[in-house]
Amino acid sequence: MTEPYAISMDMLHAFVDGQLDDDDRIRVEQWLVHHPEDAALVAEWQVQNETLREMFPAMESIPHVRLGTQSQRQRIPLHNFKPIGVATFAMVLMLFGVVSGWYARGVFSEINTETTHVVLSEAMSAHVIYASDLRRPVEITADKESLLVKWLSKRLGYRLEAPNLSALGLKLVGGRLVPSRDGPAALFMYEDDTGNRVTLYVVHGSGDQMAAFRYKSDGNLKTFYWSDEKLVYALVGEVARTKLLSLATSVYEQLS
Repeated sequence: MTEPYAISMDMLHAFVDGQLDDDDRIRVEQWLVHHPEDAALVAEWQVQNETLREMFPAMESIPHVRLGTQSQRQRIPLHNFKPIGVATFAMVLMLFGVVSGWYARGVFSEINTETTHVVLSEAMSAHVIYASDLRRPVEITADKESLLVKWLSKRLGYRLEAPNLSALGLKLVGGRLVPSRDGPAALFMYEDDTGNRVTLYVVHGSGDQMAAFRYKSDGNLKTFYWSDEKLVYALVGEVARTKLLSLATSVYEQLS
């Protein structure tokens, strides 16, 4: 099928920067729903922007800089720069390669804030309770993966999968059924060679589609979450944000 409206990289940058009008913003949102690679790229830019804010909180703003070909680069007068130091600004560029708007907005406007808050609270609570359980963290172990997936799929009423994250250093521990406000939820658990665990929480959705990732942190606990027309997914763990984003991207691609 022919794409009705192709979205350029400049539009994606402008979307992250919050510089599009309502019509173009809606077009980009629709594009991201059907283009997971671009959705993951936009989410990564969001993470970079948030990381920059945390690294350099004293900087009120950074001029919009985008690296590219000579014709794409913008000439920025020196008086537009705040006195932050050449070395600091150079380090920012070297670390990220792109500084696309200091005050980044969400990839999508928040969908049903109350529901999202409940789901995230349930996903993070389930992780805290079961990931720390050394005796019985799961009900069905990874050696019975087919049984686990079949059982959880039957209880949720949708065909589920246990994503394979071995290429990213995580092996499946197993899974269990956990309660939620909207009925049963599935919890898949993974761990790395050091025993650090990451959980994938899956629960019934509201029917809204939020293909691009959103991010939430609570102390050391971090979560990337997204949804499709049927289910909401939350990947939770005490790992570096960039690592969790890589894991979330892999999960999303496998389940799409």
